Amino acid sequence: MKADPYDPIASYYDFLSQALGKPYRESKTLFLEMLEEGDKVLYLGGGTGRNLPVILERIGESGKIIYIEAASRMIEQAEKSIPLNPGSRVIFLHQSDFSAIPLESFDVVITQYLLDILPDEDIDQLFQQITKRTDKRSRWVFVDFFEVRGKRWLVKLMIRFFRFFTGNPRKDLPNYEDYFIKNGWQIYDRKSLDKGFIQGWLLKRTEIAQAMDE
Repeated sequence: MKADPYDPIASYYDFLSQALGKPYRESKTLFLEMLEEGDKVLYLGGGTGRNLPVILERIGESGKIIYIEAASRMIEQAEKSIPLNPGSRVIFLHQSDFSAIPLESFDVVITQYLLDILPDEDIDQLFQQITKRTDKRSRWVFVDFFEVRGKRWLVKLMIRFFRFFTGNPRKDLPNYEDYFIKNGWQIYDRKSLDKGFIQGWLLKRTEIAQAMDE
């Protein structure tokens, strides 16, 4: 995951995202209702943080968010999206090395439209590092694009766009489920938008992942 790959488009990233319509906007809050008071949240690749106020409201004054983003300008936008004086409830970290994620135990991991921009080796590293920072009670909120009939042209267009403007190395979408299964995460619930083009999964760790900790 290269540092600052999205800085060139950060100022109008949200505008571009809005072109994907209502399903995309709705996807940013999928499964956030399951957040609980006091949760410690690891939010990876959160972009401009348009849903940060919702997350803060759900986790309350005793909750905490570690917000990690590789693009500095995205972080600048995210900082503007939250209420004034959030105290220590949100910690913004500008970094791209997954091994540098704070070595803490997280109740919830959130990745939205992150895995689709990572090369396979970076996805493997991401899962390895998440395993070290979660336990059997942890949940993962995953949201991303899927290649479905009628949207394949759009997937190809988006991939080409981001390869050109950001240096995104991917040429196709990952097989997300294979990575989760391999690393001991089980899909507990699914939500689908725009005929499956956008999907949200709520995942929990399995015995396989717990054994990795031992």
